[in-house]
Amino acid sequence: DYGIAYNFQLKGYTYLWGTQYKKGINILLKAIEGFSRIEDLWQLSLSVEAIGDCYRYNGDLTKSINSHLRQQELAQRTGDLFGISTSHSDLSKTYIASGDLDKAEECAKKAIEISEKGKVALVVCMANINMGEIYSQRGDYAQSEVYLTKAKCVLDTNVLLKNYTVLLFYQLAESYIQQTDMKKGLDRKTRRKIKKACNKAIIKCFLWPNHYGAALRVKAQYLALINKKHKAKKYFV
Repeated sequence: DYGIAYNFQLKGYTYLWGTQYKKGINILLKAIEGFSRIEDLWQLSLSVEAIGDCYRYNGDLTKSINSHLRQQELAQRTGDLFGISTSHSDLSKTYIASGDLDKAEECAKKAIEISEKGKVALVVCMANINMGEIYSQRGDYAQSEVYLTKAKCVLDTNVLLKNYTVLLFYQLAESYIQQTDMKKGLDRKTRRKIKKACNKAIIKCFLWPNHYGAALRVKAQYLALINKKHKAKKYFV
């Protein structure tokens, strides 16, 4: 039973990372059923987390929130700091998607607090990325850059799952773009900095379809910024 459920879980993550969310949901439901039957709370929590991510990407935010709350409850039952902190970070992402930035910030800060105490580098990185996105949506790109730079420092010193971390590269590039004062013009140093960040984002996100489109969009923004509208159009489409 464990082997069958675990196989379903692995396939579910593959579908999640490959943007096939409906297939991911269908197969993760089987994994959840299997791990529930054998009462493996650790693996059950991971499967519930994955299905919560699938629901979020698929636009079903209520089911996403409920899944991550269940994930949190399961992790608390086993004293799993990774699972507890991850659930807060995942909830933060879903609240960002819903537009509830105050609730998103509350969850992200809780994730940072728990993961820093437990030295869970992946969640420290993810939650700081969330904070960067929250401040970006509030229009405070300087503060967004602060949090994204913190996330990058964690990523630079650890080997972390790329599907959950490479998005910081396009978000960092976008923060540079949005902080540009076009009234003063784009000096050579700033232009080179933004171009480098955009190109790095495309390279880092290329194999990760959940994020590659956003990296292309940010590169298009940069090209439009320097008045290369014809090239920008190619990236937008």
